[in-house]
Amino acid sequence: MLRVLHITEESRGGGQHFYLKTLLPALSEHVEVYLICPLGSSQLKDLTNNGVTVHLIEINNIMGKKSRVLRYFSSFYSDVKRLRKAINDIRPDIIINHGTGHIKSIIAATSIDIPLIWVVHDSRQRSMTRQVFSQLSRYADHILFVSHRSSAYYSDEILSHINNSVIQAPIGRNLPSTSKADTTQDKIHLISVGYVNANKGYDILLKAITLLTDRYRSLVKLQIVGPVLESQQKHKLSLDRIIAEHELVNVEFLGFRDDIVELLSDADLYICSSRYEASPIAVWEALSIGLPIISTDVGDVKAILGESQNYICKTESPEALSSAIKQAIDEKRYLDLSLKAANRKLAQSTFDVNIIAAQHLSLYKKVCQEKS
Repeated sequence: MLRVLHITEESRGGGQHFYLKTLLPALSEHVEVYLICPLGSSQLKDLTNNGVTVHLIEINNIMGKKSRVLRYFSSFYSDVKRLRKAINDIRPDIIINHGTGHIKSIIAATSIDIPLIWVVHDSRQRSMTRQVFSQLSRYADHILFVSHRSSAYYSDEILSHINNSVIQAPIGRNLPSTSKADTTQDKIHLISVGYVNANKGYDILLKAITLLTDRYRSLVKLQIVGPVLESQQKHKLSLDRIIAEHELVNVEFLGFRDDIVELLSDADLYICSSRYEASPIAVWEALSIGLPIISTDVGDVKAILGESQNYICKTESPEALSSAIKQAIDEKRYLDLSLKAANRKLAQSTFDVNIIAAQHLSLYKKVCQEKS
């Protein structure tokens, strides 16, 4: 049986961890799956109960506080050495490295003659990270993007000299097949899910709410679901000031929740206000439940939802987002059963984890054959 090793240097959670938590159990039904991740990756530990062998090792990443930068470079050699030892202990048939800026794993893997796939989860990066990625990508046997938007963003770096493909991010199993049936509530329930950082555009969303007339504002309530990391506290305070200044009593930050599916199921409209995304998994998950979507043009949202009755807005525009919210209310999209059914069907045919896992397995076997 094929032994597949996934590696992430990310310890903070977020989209990459959700991606791994969704994909790896499905893969483990067909191949042996191993995961190397940093100590403190609490969200990934539970994968051991889902057929995945998890190796937690010390890996210092550069994200978060500035004080981590010195530690990142001072520990570089020892981290690479630890990674190389862990890889040798597992003896995989193929290595899947996650994250454009996660280069310690790439360096550790290139010293071992094993097929290597590098998965790119973003559509925006610092110029230095892009340059390093451009130089090191030649050591991968294949670059895998989670969206066509991401592939286009990195086209100058890699498309001319390395095999690459796109496989969308998966959504999980056992999601509710319908959104709520109760339409008698006093408020139209808007919801958005994601870490509270500048990229998510929650300042734009709050400004969009302020642009609604009193009549529309009185009709809605907005819940924003997601943790606030220590590095994001300053940004959260700026959002609190917008809420206080405009007396947005209908806006609520729920923080981290482990019942997101239930919260989505209880909502009427999903809103993504992001400035940029590679693959907005929360949008796909809301789509799979049947929620009508209002989203900025990020990731592959426009390509996938473009012909539907959902709403796509330009980025960085509170006016466009506010107009879409108003239009969705006027058109009563939250009551449109045909749209809900179409959204569920679209999500299931595009992002179902069984479909995505099959595409991954096919790619792994192809890369292994080409390497041999």
